[in-house]
Amino acid sequence: MREHLFHQEREFYLYETPPKKVVNQMTANLKTLRMAPSGSLWFAWTDLEQTKWSDGLFLHMERIRDKII
Repeated sequence: MREHLFHQEREFYLYETPPKKVVNQMTANLKTLRMAPSGSLWFAWTDLEQTKWSDGLFLHMERIRDKII
């Protein structure tokens, strides 16, 4: 997943909410996390108290272009 980020060196985490629950199994698929057939994951930088849209570029669109359906 890190290879698809615009800033690959920056630490991040994924979480679901409410209530806020950090996903610790970064290699798990959505079915294993009980998020299939529907669910939402949120992205956050670990060095910020709260990540906002204005906190930068997240995904490197050129790197994921072939994965978008």
